[in-house]
Amino acid sequence: MKNKKNLPAGRQGFTLLELLIVIVILGTLATFIIIRLTGGEKSARDARRRSDLRQYQTVIEAYKSSRDGYFPSRVSIQYVTQYLCLDFSLTVCPDDPQSPTSRYRYVTNGSGSAIINATDYLLWVKLEKPTVNTWFVVCSNGALGEVTVEPTTYTCPI
Repeated sequence: MKNKKNLPAGRQGFTLLELLIVIVILGTLATFIIIRLTGGEKSARDARRRSDLRQYQTVIEAYKSSRDGYFPSRVSIQYVTQYLCLDFSLTVCPDDPQSPTSRYRYVTNGSGSAIINATDYLLWVKLEKPTVNTWFVVCSNGALGEVTVEPTTYTCPI
């Protein structure tokens, strides 16, 4: 008995054309899924960056309230994990989820050299989304948000 493709019984299979069509369809679907997941990963990393800076804000404010409203002064732009964690004796310091080197930055007013006389600070990090030139900023006055120009001083740009 023969099947509808004129193959002997037990020798059924797919034609080369059918296999190629299936491979093309699967490849196209995989491409869309990968592109979609990549955008999700960027958003997830940005969410973690925002969360990390808010946690640092909490640490700074707690330190400040226990030191008569002052905290260590860093008048030049610093990486959070290099100095802020030392200034506040943190044992766990979240770092940027993508970069092996810290991209979280901060600067304060005061006289510098980690002398405890600063009253204002600014924390920021570069985001991956929505655009290439977007920074998330946390200010000492409690304001937070996104800006399109990277901060250079402790003055809140929001």
